[in-house]
Amino acid sequence: MTLAKYKASDLIVKHRGHATFGLFILAFSNIATASCSFYNGATSEIRKDINFGSIIVQRDSPAGTVLATISTGPYHSSYPFFGCNTSWTYRWKNEIFTILSPLANRIYNTNIDGIGISTNNESNTYIVPYDEPLGANNYISIPRGMRVRLIKTKAGAVGAGTLTTGRIARASIVGNFYTANITLVGVNTIVPVACSVTSASINVPMGDGIPMSTFTGPGSVAAETPFAIELNCDANTRVQVKLDGSPHASAVEGVLALNSTPSGTMAKGIGLQLLHNSTPVKLATNITVGTVTNDGNYSIPLTARYYQTGASVSGGVANSTATFTLTYN
Repeated sequence: MTLAKYKASDLIVKHRGHATFGLFILAFSNIATASCSFYNGATSEIRKDINFGSIIVQRDSPAGTVLATISTGPYHSSYPFFGCNTSWTYRWKNEIFTILSPLANRIYNTNIDGIGISTNNESNTYIVPYDEPLGANNYISIPRGMRVRLIKTKAGAVGAGTLTTGRIARASIVGNFYTANITLVGVNTIVPVACSVTSASINVPMGDGIPMSTFTGPGSVAAETPFAIELNCDANTRVQVKLDGSPHASAVEGVLALNSTPSGTMAKGIGLQLLHNSTPVKLATNITVGTVTNDGNYSIPLTARYYQTGASVSGGVANSTATFTLTYN
């Protein structure tokens, strides 16, 4: 089949409102027969296989959390690769997962409780299912491919298991033939893991009336006090903790500045240092604390102590605040 020559202006990027669609529609003015067909070396439906592998789902992640994203990549090296010289409709439809999730927004339930799936083009300008009515002599490419996301569809715990494999989504010229698809292959496993915090607020009493004579010079310490973050975890959960706070101006590892108090009442020349396994913590950095061996209680041991930062120490209130963030997988 011979295609007529066309000018650069024949290349159209369709717009809807202010959003640019990630598909190219080219108009050719002279095709000899009235038909729909593949072009530029494409001869049949193009399949793109994807595999998510093992997906860790945290119990306390909120509904709507994106758990994993895979892109198919371009479908064909040349464009266009299918179309019609009469009016037609370009369609993407869902196949194996077709029941809308509680989140709506075209997120569909999978066979695993609490796990949804959504498919869209790479530009995120249309979401499957999708219909696009087109006039005669319009031809389609999928130059950037499609994107598939797994999404947590409810709060709390989700199911565990293996996702059903098969065609997730399929494109077609409606009433004629299929042109492209996305197929989930291999083993795709949902693995829920989690910890819950026994207490989200921990007070560590450092004692009253600590003698200033305890401090003997910069780097000396006092009132070493153990405490712990107590958790309840699933077995095989790998736990990390990050401690954040206002670092002391001395920049000594793990030393926090004291909280401000009314004028003249805050101690001077000291900070509060945090340690894990007798080692000063690196603030604002994840620390791997271990892997839970059995379902149940798990403790992260920490220590707080006063650390002399100045040449001398003056008495007063010596409180400090830190926040902790848990990560587990």
